[in-house]
Formats: sequence, C-alpha cells, structure tokens
Amino acid sequence: MNPFSAYRGIRLNGRFINSEDLHSVEPTDSFEKEVLDYCIHLFDDGNDTVVTTSGSTGAPKELVFPKSALIKSAEETNDYFNLHSQSKALLCLPLQYVAAKLMVVRAVVGEFELITKMPAINPLKDLTKTISFVPMTPHQAATALLDSPKSFDLVEILLLGGGKVSRELRGKLSELAVKSFIGFGMAETLTHFALNKISRDTGSHFHKLSDVKITTDERGCLVVNRPGITEGNLLTNDLVELTDEGFKWLGRIDNLINSGGVKIIPEEVEQSLHSIIDSNFFIAGIPDSMLGMKVVLFIEGSEKPDLEKVDFQEKYHRPKEIINMKTFLYTRSGKIRRKETVQQRLGFTDC
Repeated sequence: MNPFSAYRGIRLNGRFINSEDLHSVEPTDSFEKEVLDYCIHLFDDGNDTVVTTSGSTGAPKELVFPKSALIKSAEETNDYFNLHSQSKALLCLPLQYVAAKLMVVRAVVGEFELITKMPAINPLKDLTKTISFVPMTPHQAATALLDSPKSFDLVEILLLGGGKVSRELRGKLSELAVKSFIGFGMAETLTHFALNKISRDTGSHFHKLSDVKITTDERGCLVVNRPGITEGNLLTNDLVELTDEGFKWLGRIDNLINSGGVKIIPEEVEQSLHSIIDSNFFIAGIPDSMLGMKVVLFIEGSEKPDLEKVDFQEKYHRPKEIINMKTFLYTRSGKIRRKETVQQRLGFTDC
C-alpha cells in the first residue's frame, strides 16, 4: 500500500485539496500545476519514486526511493523546525530538484499550508504575509537581501542549500531576526541530514539530525547512514573533521591539490579570499613543472585582487597565479563546474 494513503491531501495557496480531487483542480499558474502533478504522483498506486541528482559532481542520474523514505525525511525536517498545521511555507525552487519535491512532501505530511511562487532570483519580492519556513538558494537570498531586505522581517526560518554560502551573506543574515540555516545533504540522502545555524561564530560546523550515523573512511571523507533512506552506509567525497554533535566540513577530496608534496584544500584557501573578491571565484590546481600542481586563483571577470592584503592560514595557500575568465561553466543548479572550467581554460587560450 502506498504510504501516502495515510494523508488527506495538501493545503495549497489558501485552499485544501483532497487527494481524490487533485485531478480536477484548475491550477492558478504553470508552477502550481507542476506541484499538483507531483501530488498526484505521491498519492497514486505506486510505492516508489524517482529523484534526479544535481549533476554537480558528474552527469545527473536518476535514483529510486520507496515513498516511505520521502515521508521519513519530511517528518525529520518538520520535527526539527517545528513545522505544524498552523505553519505556512513558501516553495520557490524548481520542482525538478529534490529540495523542491521534499517541500511538497513536508506540506502533505505536516498538514501545513504551502504557498507557491514561480522560481525567481528574488522570490521574496512583494511578500506581504508572514512565512514560517522557506528554502532558497544562496543566490536567491543574496538577491533578496539586496533588492528587498525588509522582506526578511516576514520570514521566520530560512534554509539555504544548493550552492556555496559566502562569508558576506553569512554576515548579513546573522544580523537579521530570521533564523537562518545551511543544509548539508544531497539527492542520495533526500536533502539535508545535517544543519549549520548561521551566526557570527558557527563557521562550517554542522549538527547532524538525531538518527543519522556518521563516520569517516580512510581518506578522511564523511560516511553517512540515514536509516530508512540510505539503506546502509553512503560514502561521500567530503573531507570532514568529526565533532561531538556532527562534523566540520573542510572541502571536497576531488578538489584537493597536491603541490610539492603538500595537500591543500581549496575551500580553506577560498575562505581567506572572500573579503577581498566581489566576483565569482575558486581555487584549483594546474600542472607545474616544479611543484607537480600549483595553486591558482580563477576569477570570473576582470577583477584583480591584491593578494598582499590577505592573511593566509599557511604560506603555501597563497596562489601562484591569478587567471581571469569571461565566464565559468555551471551546473543546472548554479554550482561552478570547477574541473570543466579549468579544462576549458587550459585547452583554449581565448576564454
């Protein structure tokens, strides 16, 4: 039996829609129609569902989960953020991504109202009602802060995911009344299994959800076991340092640079550079005859930062070269495709 048969339907944009009436409802716009179609899928006779990975570390792929796993993930999020029948949540993410799909599931399971807004770079524009909970990308949050900062007064909880959260964005959000979090997860874990509450001093420390089990492998990478969802241990390429309540994220092992026998985590170097670079940028290694690989700063655009102003954690963190490019390559969800961008630059002189 489909586990969603235990639920009545969904509260969507000011009205309750019984599961039996989903086919006959006239949608108000194309985005609401997508949500209604997904609800029809949730309540149909099938017991499985398919989610697609973002493609940030390779080609997007389809993953099959039992629908009970969707419910378990939704229950854990609803419990953590105390989302209940009196809550109102805003959905402003494209429905092809697992983060948006899980918002629909959370609304069904938690019986709270889901308000849909066509995905845009500033989803809080023209917001007039108090919202209990909204997941957004860092780019959406940064744009909303720039264009309509007062709108955050109407948001109680903000969950960021799907991209890198800059030090500048962290700082601005930490000064607001909204409770802001960064989720750590992936399609394979049906969204976040750990959360980082944004404040002035939390850094990259993530607290795991209560039933999640974490360890590290021989590489120092995170191993996750989320009962009912991962079906055992899930190996990641995320370098971490385990703590009592979770872990500190260090970077991705596939980004690691071996320069002259020293292993350098690009993300650690990037932390030192956020305060002096306004453009999109990243650190990567490129071949070098002396060092094997050398640390290089890639910047999108023509910005030329003064590296003498930076207090690097280690002397070997200082980039040996700065490469400016007209544009980087990105995934569909807006993440920089580092490897492909570097390969493009090395393969073609006119970028």
